[in-house]
Amino acid sequence: MKPIDYDLLTVDQFKAAIAELNREAESIPLPEGEEFFEALEDFRGPEPQALDYTPKQDAEYAAWKAKRRAKAKVETLEERKAKAKAKVMAFYTDEAIANELSPFDD
Repeated sequence: MKPIDYDLLTVDQFKAAIAELNREAESIPLPEGEEFFEALEDFRGPEPQALDYTPKQDAEYAAWKAKRRAKAKVETLEERKAKAKAKVMAFYTDEAIANELSPFDD
């Protein structure tokens, strides 16, 4: 079958091209019996890698999840103010003061 430029087809021409492709696909014989299953295995591809599970992973996952929950804990306004004040106070070293730097400048 010759290549078809589908962008230049009208609706009727497109339907005719699809019908021709369907007829051509139906004319291709499918493998039968053992050949069918071999072809199916070839189509499926390689076996996925087996993942080794250990009970130790449960404990590691629980610890990881606990850390995430601790990070996601909602801070109170006082905690946020204390963190912001600590960052600002940590910024103002003798060098920053001498150079008139601001923690709000980029």
